[in-house]
Amino acid sequence: MEKPTKSETALAWYADHELVRALLQLFPAGIGGAVDVLITGKVDAIRKERTAVFFEALSNNQIQLSNDVIGSEEFLHKYFITANAARNTRRREKIVLFANLLANGDRCLVRCGCL
Repeated sequence: MEKPTKSETALAWYADHELVRALLQLFPAGIGGAVDVLITGKVDAIRKERTAVFFEALSNNQIQLSNDVIGSEEFLHKYFITANAARNTRRREKIVLFANLLANGDRCLVRCGCL
């Protein structure tokens, strides 16, 4: 998986640490709050775009999800792993590959010789 840039890593770290965000808000004249909004807005936009690409690629695979499949621990595990990996990579092609891996599951691994 392609590593995120240092700035993306820092942005994601900041967005995930509420204490740091709260401390930044203490800066006077609303400067801290404004910076917080700008940073978290950028992180949210990046995550939304990557998530949209992931779900678009999933819909292109036309996978059939029954309640049994969605409720299974195995599927949920695969979903969370692939969705998180997709959210943390910058390249659109890799995000699509993660969606394909989730959609095609073991068939994809057998074709590449991984299983």
